[in-house]
Amino acid sequence: QSQSSSSSSSSNDVMPAFLQSYEGLLKLTDQTPASKQQEVLNAFTNTYTNLFSFKEYEQMVTKDNNEKLFHQFTKTLAKYSQNYDLQTSIFQSIRILSRSK
Repeated sequence: QSQSSSSSSSSNDVMPAFLQSYEGLLKLTDQTPASKQQEVLNAFTNTYTNLFSFKEYEQMVTKDNNEKLFHQFTKTLAKYSQNYDLQTSIFQSIRILSRSK
């Protein structure tokens, strides 16, 4: 029993890599430099391009969080309208997250 309780507490203490990456996306703001946004978006898309099931992350990957994120993406697309690499990374992230319904 002590093993199962310790393993469950350790899984609760360590956020899965996907959730850390998604949280990084949620923390992007208008003040985040384009280079930092590019870095965060590239890390997300390079790692999760083949992710199709969001079931285990549904407590964080919610409609509200995705709407907040997509709203921020819209602001970033307008602010950096000539940064085509950043725009591509945003669209790749949207493609991945749109699978989460």
